[in-house]
Amino acid sequence: MQTQTLSILDPTSLLGREIIDGLAAEFPDLRWRLFHTTGVDEHLITEIGSQPSVVAPLEALDELTGSAAVIVCRPIDPPRVTLLLDWLTRHPEVALVDASQPGIAGDRALTVLDRAPRRRGQPRWYHLLDPALAGPVRLLQALASLRPARAHITVFRSASGFGSGAVEELAVQAAARLSGQAPASPRLLPAVLAFDLAPAHSNVHEQLARQTADVLPGVELHLQAVETGVFFGHAASFFVTLHEAVGERRVRAALRDAGIRLARSSQSVRPSDLVDDDAATCAHLRVADTAVRGWLAADGLRLAGAAAVVRITTDAMSF
Repeated sequence: MQTQTLSILDPTSLLGREIIDGLAAEFPDLRWRLFHTTGVDEHLITEIGSQPSVVAPLEALDELTGSAAVIVCRPIDPPRVTLLLDWLTRHPEVALVDASQPGIAGDRALTVLDRAPRRRGQPRWYHLLDPALAGPVRLLQALASLRPARAHITVFRSASGFGSGAVEELAVQAAARLSGQAPASPRLLPAVLAFDLAPAHSNVHEQLARQTADVLPGVELHLQAVETGVFFGHAASFFVTLHEAVGERRVRAALRDAGIRLARSSQSVRPSDLVDDDAATCAHLRVADTAVRGWLAADGLRLAGAAAVVRITTDAMSF
């Protein structure tokens, strides 16, 4: 793998920086090609392993020739998406790892959490789960051996999922409200969210439900999404009904075995506590008869972003 080349699109984005840091730490000798798709002809600068690197504009798709995988870090404008997917179709030897939301390839890409299973006769195109789903999906996968019948989950999304510009926009909204002024109409965020929250748009619910169904077939899921004035990190409340009653000890053991941390009974866990952490933490866990309920916090940009891209890229490049 050390002799292979990765092409990374938009590594200067918020998620892109996380991804490139994770890949550089895991594969320090890997060859890189860095491009941006902003439509600006200027070269940008980013860091790989504390060393400055040039990010060139992607002017011609043949610049991707020879790549083992192309990693997409942020949404791309539709005309360029069409050209990129056509190019990837003509070059099936190149894997696509798409970390943008809601994704550039639709149903043609396989939705994944952190592994890239091989699909015979299908392109090696993989789309990462939405960051807000990383913790809940891990939780439901952890409970799979206990036979969940249905799950009611509310996910709380942060500004970080909309990019660094949205984080800055939220800060400006907060400053305006603190000064007694009306915040300007949002450009990147779905609403004015400073010190506030709002239900996600219906198309967001549809996207999240579809992604969850792709990775958790057979689980009856009732999902709600809330946009919040949180800068970084994600949270979820969950109510899972099992087919049969189990004790709390078995539930706690299943979560621990899956790498989910369990908070102390008196511990309050917030999204900000998990920023830059590769694990999810479960708090206020309650088990009664067939019902399992609790609170989950995680940094989705790490859990379903940088750390996941490293594992998925490793799988995709080894096929």
